[in-house]
Formats: sequence, C-alpha cells, structure tokens
Amino acid sequence: MQLIAEIYEEDSKALSTQGIQYDVRRAARAIVMNELGEIALMYAAEEDYHKLPGGGIEANEHVTDALVREMTEEVGADVEILDGLGIVIEYRNKRKFMQISYCYMCKVRGCLENPTFTEDELKAGFELQWLTLTEAIARIEQEFPVHYATEFMHRRDLALLGAAKEWIVRNKR
Repeated sequence: MQLIAEIYEEDSKALSTQGIQYDVRRAARAIVMNELGEIALMYAAEEDYHKLPGGGIEANEHVTDALVREMTEEVGADVEILDGLGIVIEYRNKRKFMQISYCYMCKVRGCLENPTFTEDELKAGFELQWLTLTEAIARIEQEFPVHYATEFMHRRDLALLGAAKEWIVRNKR
C-alpha cells in the first residue's frame, strides 16, 4: 500500500520525531460507496465534525478483518473491498502517539442495516450520513477542528478523500 500522507503537528516536518517513543495505534478506514455512488461519513453532533468510518485494529487481528468489522459496526454494511487506497501516518508528538491508518476503497454489498455505535459514539451524537464525494470534501473543508485529535482527523480524512477522488477518476467509477 502506498503512503498517502504523513501528518505532523502544525504541519511541519521540522518538528523532530527522532528519539520519541510513540504509543502506536493501527487503524482500518474506508471510503464506502453505496449504489448511488455516495460515500459514508460519520457525523459527531456534539462537537460538530465529520470523519470517515473506521477504527482500531485489535491485537492479532488482520487489517482487512478489522475493516470489515468496523464497517459492519459503523456503517451497518457488509462491504466488498475494491482496492487498498493507501496509508496515512499521524505523529502526535504532544501525546507521544502515532496512528497508522490503512484505508481501502469499498462498496456496500447487500442491504444496509443500522449501525451499532459504541457508548462513547452515542454520547458524541454519532450518525451516519451518505454524501457525494464532492459534498463530503466540502463538509470537512468547512469545519474548523477545535481539539488536538480532531485537527489530525480533519487533515487525515481530507488526504484520504483526495486520494479517493484520484482513485475514482483512475478507475472510472
């Protein structure tokens, strides 16, 4: 899988990552398309931001197994993996935290069910939305992250949506 982006604090590679012992989290994310060509976005009403569906890979879990599990939970969909889109690495130096997100292009297979959000996601007011790719990019571009973590999510998801746009053009989807 190709590297799509590395995201650093304040978008500067000048901030050294050498010598930092990071806690590493691996995550599986997807650009999920429905039969209308719309993509799934998670909306967190409490903090008013959007994000791509996906989440952490559990110990001894394969990335594609985690992806299928996360899409069932957050999108309520069985998905067909079309292609590996790429990787985004986030270096959150303030928290000594590194997140490696493996992203895939997927399409819904079969009927959609209701998402099964975690208690934290329910408290955050999560809801699933289906938007065109152009609308999804515009929504996220219009948001102004107010928290440290959402700033990284914002930049990560814009990078992934940009890569998805290129993939769709290349594959005439």
